[in-house]
Amino acid sequence: MSIPMTAAVYEVGPGKNFSRIADVPWSALNPGDRVDIYWRATAYKEKWCINRSGTASAPIVVRGIPGSSGALPVIDAQGAVTVTNQYCWNEDRGAIKIGGGDGVEIPQNITIEQMEIKNAKSGVSYTGSSGAQAPYSSNAAGIFVERGYGITIRRCKIHDNGDGIFVGSGNSYQARDILIERNHIHDNGYAGSDQHHNTYTSAINIVYQYNRMTMPAGVSGNNLKDRSANAIYRYNWIESGNRQLDLVDAPTAVATAPGYHDSYAYGNVLIDYQGYDNSQLVNFGGDSPDRTLWHQGTLYFYNNTVVSYRSDDAQLIRIGHANGRADVRNNIIHAPNGPLHIMSDAGTVNLQGNWLKTGWKVKYLSSWPSLLNDLGGNITGTNPGFVNAVASTEADYRLIPGSPCLDRAIALNPVLGSAFAASREYVPLTFRRGRVTNGLPDLGAFEYTGVQTPRINALTSRPL
Repeated sequence: MSIPMTAAVYEVGPGKNFSRIADVPWSALNPGDRVDIYWRATAYKEKWCINRSGTASAPIVVRGIPGSSGALPVIDAQGAVTVTNQYCWNEDRGAIKIGGGDGVEIPQNITIEQMEIKNAKSGVSYTGSSGAQAPYSSNAAGIFVERGYGITIRRCKIHDNGDGIFVGSGNSYQARDILIERNHIHDNGYAGSDQHHNTYTSAINIVYQYNRMTMPAGVSGNNLKDRSANAIYRYNWIESGNRQLDLVDAPTAVATAPGYHDSYAYGNVLIDYQGYDNSQLVNFGGDSPDRTLWHQGTLYFYNNTVVSYRSDDAQLIRIGHANGRADVRNNIIHAPNGPLHIMSDAGTVNLQGNWLKTGWKVKYLSSWPSLLNDLGGNITGTNPGFVNAVASTEADYRLIPGSPCLDRAIALNPVLGSAFAASREYVPLTFRRGRVTNGLPDLGAFEYTGVQTPRINALTSRPL
């Protein structure tokens, strides 16, 4: 990466040039500049806005420097003081905010990484730039991208906010080129509310990869809610929530972008439990009154490991629009405690080369016209052969010797091409690794290699 000779490094923390985040000249950052926020024993009770631009080869990077034990520096929004050497509107919407203030109209090429961000939520107050105390809005987020192109959020822990990450788009402005990777995003949203989510995003071109995402029981929001064009969701561990993937309609300017109608979900682990409002794991279509904006293309859904522990029912995919389709292949889809339905509502599902629980059913109760095409190669059984399928933090969905899912994968849809091959997989602690094929490819999110290292509990691991 080429960095301009004038690029600066601003160090914040004990014994550094700046003791406060507020001392950084946020309104004067330039391409290649880096802000290093060092771990300390007490949280940083500060909140700020980034409204400058880097370049593709020299982004502006704001990163946490872990302590000796690996702990990330903590940004605690509760009682935080807003940085005053800049002006930003919508101060009540987040702990770290990108765009929406003095500076460039649309900040570009910004990376935020290696910080723990918490407590931007309703019922909590902060000190605004005017010096007065104010409450956060209910849709406050740990990281709020109000405007931005080329934004990367990497290796952060984001929890106990109204929304963990919020990326906004509308008809007058659309976020673009968003990368959310290797984060631990958990426990965001509110009990009893279905309007706030672990992540809530809308952009043209977005990639979620290698993230660990979990939600507590009683929170009715979705785990990953997205209204994007050209969206890729791959190699994530997405556990619990109203829906694990809620892929719905976008504003007109996003919904008319090339590639809007198709989405890609592969190499993920999706887990559902009893006690959450919705038994649909994936929603592909929309949720607004204007159905012309709903996704009407294909959800390519392959090499995922899906486990629902519900006893009432499990619905793999809800397709909202009659023109919507799902290409479902090379997945492991298991519901050990109750019935399994492949689809609900409208559209078409092409089902090919999956492991499915014996007795699976086509469709959950719905009057919408729909079609399931069983294209063959599917196998059924009662045990897919996981290392440990007990519902707990120690669950391990890698395959054991003799699993019926070994060497059973079929070719992907030819329209995908090599760029969409399931070539990697989620791994606790490191959050990613290459997927090494031992013989023919296996079904699901994990490839059996003959050597299974002990699983590390990802709930307590740090995303570095």
